[in-house]
Amino acid sequence: MEALLKLENLPSRPIEDGDAGVVLKREGGFYVFSTGNVDPDNLTPRQIEQAEIIQALAVALQIPAVMHVLKTMANDPKITGDQVLDTSAPKH
Repeated sequence: MEALLKLENLPSRPIEDGDAGVVLKREGGFYVFSTGNVDPDNLTPRQIEQAEIIQALAVALQIPAVMHVLKTMANDPKITGDQVLDTSAPKH
């Protein structure tokens, strides 16, 4: 099984047009962002997918029981494998 996280999942360049994400604030809060041209009345398929993922992450960040389940799953080698972080160079 592949590692849960790889070097390619870590930022190696600035945020680009069309990126979206969640920022975890040091005091425990969070905020979400989307870059580029976002027209709420005419979202692209990728923007809709990003919004759905961010919505799911927001649920986990606001409901402790959901976050607990996700943390438990993330630490279960039967689900995520034995290696959490793969530090080898990405294969192209």
